[in-house]
Amino acid sequence: MVKKKQLSRCLEYHKLYPFDPIHDIKHHQRVLKNVSILLEKENLKHKVNTDALLIAACLHDAIDEKRAESIVIQFDKLTYFLNKIELEKKLKSEAVRILKEHSFGKKQDTLEQKVLYDSDKIDYSNKKRVDFGVDSVKRGRMSNKKLRFYFKLWAKRASKVLSTLHFETSRHLYVKNSIMFYRYVEKIYPIYFPLIKKINPSKF
Repeated sequence: MVKKKQLSRCLEYHKLYPFDPIHDIKHHQRVLKNVSILLEKENLKHKVNTDALLIAACLHDAIDEKRAESIVIQFDKLTYFLNKIELEKKLKSEAVRILKEHSFGKKQDTLEQKVLYDSDKIDYSNKKRVDFGVDSVKRGRMSNKKLRFYFKLWAKRASKVLSTLHFETSRHLYVKNSIMFYRYVEKIYPIYFPLIKKINPSKF
């Protein structure tokens, strides 16, 4: 069984090769927690390669088309990083196979890929990401243009993501989070609300 120390080491990837404040370590920790919730609620613990899935959850945003580098360079960096961690070679390759299909628009064939995809999307509408995004703009860690891009992207994909989720637990949590997200932005950050106003999760 993969150790907590190894998972913590995997999470350090995002300090070495940061994506942006929206895809930080805390996001990956929440996705890791969502994986555990799905495995429990959907009775999947004995049906998946748990170790590979947990590693993939810690590293999933290492490969993302929104990163500045090419996909080839992203894979090179991830491979270099994984080679420095004491994990079985087969476990590493399986983790990469799982995480490379986590993005919206990708196809999830294995049970592990489906669990990771859903776990990531449950956090898609987490209001904590809004707080951190706004704070990052104030601190100059992310541009306001980039934050507005993410709000617009949410509005474009929100209802579509729901139809791509694989488990009932995922759909329930996603809608719950989306409603909270929508109301939170309306109340706390009205300057950004017009960007998402047309998409009301209560009507999903």
